[in-house]
Amino acid sequence: MNLKSWNIEIQSSGLIQIQHVCGLTLRLGHPTITLDQEMPTSNLNPIVEQDAVFHFTDPEEKIEWILEFEASEKKGWHRLRSQVFNRSAAVIRPDIISPFHCHEIEAPATFSHVLQHGRDMCGHTQLLAAEGKIASDGCIGLTDAWGAQALVLGFEDLGAAFTRFDCQLKKGTVTTLEASILSERVPIGPGESMQLPPLLIGADPSLSKLLSEYAELVADQMGFLSGPIQTGWCSWYHYYGTETEEDILRNIDSIQRSPLGKEIRVIQIDDGWNLPENGHAKVWGDWVPGKKFPRGMKSLADDIRSAGFVPGLWLAPFSVSHASRLYREHPDWLIQGDEGPQDCWGEFGLDLTHPEALGFVRETFERVFNEWGFDYVKIDFLIHATHPGKRFRSDVTSAAAFRKALATIREIAKDRFILTCGAPMGPSVGLSDGMRIGNDVSSRWSIAHGIEGWPIGNCCIKSAAIHTIWRHWMQQVWWQNDPDCLMVGRKGSPPERELFRTAFEGRYATEPPYGLSEEEAGFWTRLVWLTGGMTLFSHDLSCLDSDRMKMLESVFPLNEIPVAVLDWYVDPDLVLFKSVSDTRLIGLFNLGDQTLSPEIPSHKFGVESFCGKEKLSGEVLELSRDSFQFPYLPPHSGRVWIRSDNG
Repeated sequence: MNLKSWNIEIQSSGLIQIQHVCGLTLRLGHPTITLDQEMPTSNLNPIVEQDAVFHFTDPEEKIEWILEFEASEKKGWHRLRSQVFNRSAAVIRPDIISPFHCHEIEAPATFSHVLQHGRDMCGHTQLLAAEGKIASDGCIGLTDAWGAQALVLGFEDLGAAFTRFDCQLKKGTVTTLEASILSERVPIGPGESMQLPPLLIGADPSLSKLLSEYAELVADQMGFLSGPIQTGWCSWYHYYGTETEEDILRNIDSIQRSPLGKEIRVIQIDDGWNLPENGHAKVWGDWVPGKKFPRGMKSLADDIRSAGFVPGLWLAPFSVSHASRLYREHPDWLIQGDEGPQDCWGEFGLDLTHPEALGFVRETFERVFNEWGFDYVKIDFLIHATHPGKRFRSDVTSAAAFRKALATIREIAKDRFILTCGAPMGPSVGLSDGMRIGNDVSSRWSIAHGIEGWPIGNCCIKSAAIHTIWRHWMQQVWWQNDPDCLMVGRKGSPPERELFRTAFEGRYATEPPYGLSEEEAGFWTRLVWLTGGMTLFSHDLSCLDSDRMKMLESVFPLNEIPVAVLDWYVDPDLVLFKSVSDTRLIGLFNLGDQTLSPEIPSHKFGVESFCGKEKLSGEVLELSRDSFQFPYLPPHSGRVWIRSDNG
């Protein structure tokens, strides 16, 4: 059975084999379903009903499957549709449904690296050595080191349920690769069936190309919102929630008088505006202004608009704090544990299947958009609403409930801008204008905070950069990527240093080096500019040195030339970019702690020679011959060369 570039056949053993014209072969085992943590072990009997349609029966468990392979509209891709039937006389409640179980992959090249993707902005998203057990959410990619062979699998509809890939590798050989739907015990009644999200499978020499094509296929299914790239100022990384109304107005005046006044669109008030006073426990859930904003939020939104900017506001609309009035008055609106509301990392999550909780969400955004007049919202910590627990309804997944609630906000917002942050990414596609794609930044290159769960830490430039690089394929396809704020200062603000002192036991605020070196600040400035996503900064401009102010100004005008990660994965600390349509831009970034001297075959860039000027330093680079020898790249540094007219 030939599906364009793929051939599907059933072997004498009853197993399915999928082969790509490039020589890549996948051998599949039987689909599986987990009921009450017990995996059915009965053999499935395959029947070929018609071309590329396979019918499996399991008489003992009375589970039936239909798997259907079809060609995709994109060359190199095909789609697996699957449906599971309950032929028993009782309701079944699956925990995990796995329509795709690959027990062997043969490839012309060795898969040396795996692109692992996390569920939300802090989820592990990185390029890993292909060894051991690797779990990935929504999609997974495999590639060799030189960009000669790649495979990407991903679910096409990411809004119905959370999905996961489990991969076991040994020395570049894939021993198992399983694609699963986390069905959260949503019931399937006697005689009923569940249609599962389609699985997309693509092969090509280029991992970067496959990831971009996968993003396009998902956007075709789930939607995309386009608009001008957002620029602006955010209060968080200078004030960390301590800002007052006077602070906001003073920064507006400072920005207006600076060269950046004509470049940015949004003034965004971040967390802290609803506190009764500084130092008070969080009251998330009570979305009314605190004493620091005595005139109320409508007056401040009017002031921002009168100054020529778009008023923006931060909220955590699906999160509820213990000290809030909402927690005291409506604990039944929250996700429940065995003994009341379920704690979720110190907060509580709204039960988005509860009609009154959903009504509260609608009421909140009617006020923010239509009464107060904000045209931009950053909605944060949305992942709290998908935390495990008991909900008002048990017949929908947490992903589907989340998507319905986000659609409610979208309906009220109309064409106003919604930036989602701390959000489950899959269910947000088509509903978010912008998405925070990585960890928080700070005035430090790297810190070990959270290292037990995230190997390169959190609240630092390096962790944010890794997500910006390995989620770049989403940019302007699913949404505008938000890499987080530009940080260019030599040292952090007093509120940041105080936060580091109290939250991190003082280590990261006192031990050198605290702040960003010129190379580190330049790395982040270049990467944010080159990748072309949302561009906001958070500095009080009066605190910036003149050279760092020039660095901040260098991001304008924004880069409008699409770029992609170059398929060259030999050195894990070296990441390369080039412009997509031709080689007008080349970017090199050194994430490591050692100086690099990269030498890359010129054919990877699609040109035999290149002459360009570096974005910040102005240094001229000339490359020719079969191999491009680049200048030394210091630790924590980046370079972006823009081709000269005669290049």
